[in-house]
Amino acid sequence: MNAKERNIMYQEFIQAHRNLTFGDLDSRGMSVADLRAIGGPHGIEIEAIVPRAAHSVFLIKHHGHLYEVRLSASPPSDHPFLHECMMRHHLTHVPSTKVQQLVPTLVAMDFQAGYIVSEHREVQPLGLPTFSMYETLFHALWDLERSQLFSTVLSPRTLAIQGTTIVMTDVAQLVPFDPLKDYNDQGLSLPQLHMVERFEKQFLIDAWAALETSDSVAAVIENIKIEKAAMLIVYLNKLRYVQTQAGSVTITAWMNGLIDEVKKYLVGPDELWQEYMTNRYRGYVKDMVDELDQPAILSTTLQKLDFLIQYAQNEEAKERYLKFKNDALQKPILEEPHE
Repeated sequence: MNAKERNIMYQEFIQAHRNLTFGDLDSRGMSVADLRAIGGPHGIEIEAIVPRAAHSVFLIKHHGHLYEVRLSASPPSDHPFLHECMMRHHLTHVPSTKVQQLVPTLVAMDFQAGYIVSEHREVQPLGLPTFSMYETLFHALWDLERSQLFSTVLSPRTLAIQGTTIVMTDVAQLVPFDPLKDYNDQGLSLPQLHMVERFEKQFLIDAWAALETSDSVAAVIENIKIEKAAMLIVYLNKLRYVQTQAGSVTITAWMNGLIDEVKKYLVGPDELWQEYMTNRYRGYVKDMVDELDQPAILSTTLQKLDFLIQYAQNEEAKERYLKFKNDALQKPILEEPHE
């Protein structure tokens, strides 16, 4: 689905849902009047938790329950708010218990009044999941895809843990797409990237970094293999679905390629370490395109160049990275900011 088609869907959504209210409000001790009073002097205790430019997220303590309320100053013209409304609307029709566990429950929303109310969850940043949690997460993401939703940005930063449940913290990043015809939200026009892979590659970067600092390389490698094994199960499920639902031949071939890539990691520690070094080298090469073009150079860029010089594939490449480093040293050097 391209941008024009999505815009048409947005317009249809506006016309069909001028006034939205979902969920059983009475059972939660809330009424539509309560929601319309949000932000006003009506006795509802509101505590700001995430202020943003186009909208704000508040924590409401009401009748002993906690709810997150996202407000928009001008809903009819606020594209991000409309986008999230549409995604929340899609999620109310996803018949998947895995997805309901992944995404906080929608309590109510009103497009004209400009608010979305969800359950509040006390969450912690995503740590190192077990095999069971990997499998739950990847299956939930596949359930989203099967419901024709795709996350444009998915990483440990947009996921959190509540008990043993993984929670998606930014629903607005979901966009419509067709898993039988498209690689991602841009159809076949962008680089091929599966949603599980999109998240998993971010997590894998952290795992690669852990290999450099961990006292137990074997433990880190074992975790990577556990993650890849869970990933493989989901990929095989998706391949079976695409084949049985008359999916695109292009998508079928792509899924077979992804499965072959995953299998490379289900090998011994020496082979996986080599895969790590190869991926790290390629990643640093790509980083140089943007990082060396900046007016100032990060200290981490110099470290990457040292790695590329050390493991250059030939003398010509080594000379090239030596020149890059000499040129970089002529610019101001900045320390990598800590988050």
